[in-house]
Amino acid sequence: MADILEHLVDPWQTLVRYVPFLSRDGVLVLSLPNVQHYRVIGHLILGEWEYQESGILDSGHLRFFTLKSLRTLLKSANLEPFRIERIYRARPIARLINRLCFNRLEMFLAQQYVALARKVHELK
Repeated sequence: MADILEHLVDPWQTLVRYVPFLSRDGVLVLSLPNVQHYRVIGHLILGEWEYQESGILDSGHLRFFTLKSLRTLLKSANLEPFRIERIYRARPIARLINRLCFNRLEMFLAQQYVALARKVHELK
């Protein structure tokens, strides 16, 4: 589900509806833009929220996610992420500052998250 859920009115229910079709050992691949990106935050600090033709603030986006809300979304659908990749095109200076801060700034540099998740199986 690449770049789909943020365009839906109820992405949580949509995911819950589709998870039963995932095989027992199947893997869901999900990508979502990161509204916690430093550019979005910078615009918010300035009191700006301007939709764009594409990107994080794409005018077609109805829902917005952070890494934490992505994890909550997966959990609500009984899915467990086993890998989450951060996609970013940060400038070299931003990457250096992130490294100097022990990678604590990644949540602000990531433009998008790509998650791999599996169904949570109950013990029987």
